[in-house]
Amino acid sequence: KTENESFQPFQPIADEHQTLYLGFDKKLLKGSISLFFSLEDQRYPDEKRPRVQWYYYAEGDKWTRLDVVDGTENLTRSGTVELLGPPDFAQTSLFGKEKYWLKAVDIEDRFQP
Repeated sequence: KTENESFQPFQPIADEHQTLYLGFDKKLLKGSISLFFSLEDQRYPDEKRPRVQWYYYAEGDKWTRLDVVDGTENLTRSGTVELLGPPDFAQTSLFGKEKYWLKAVDIEDRFQP
């Protein structure tokens, strides 16, 4: 962005659950992909720990479950999320951007603000 442009990083959306979206310019296809997250450690008792499910936008205009190796303990501490780029990864427009999208969904809405 230029100094005269602005953007709103947190926008209300129509998702049923708290969701993190990640958009990429190119398909994630070459071998194992590692995404590093630098996060403030959050402590939750086991019965209240968030459960994050990962999805990618697939051909056929649908969100498809994505298996990952999650070293962040469901985005509650710093670490890597590792995945294999799906062959049917498709572009779609979200937030005014045409990208290859991943999303991480807090399926039980346990993250605390």
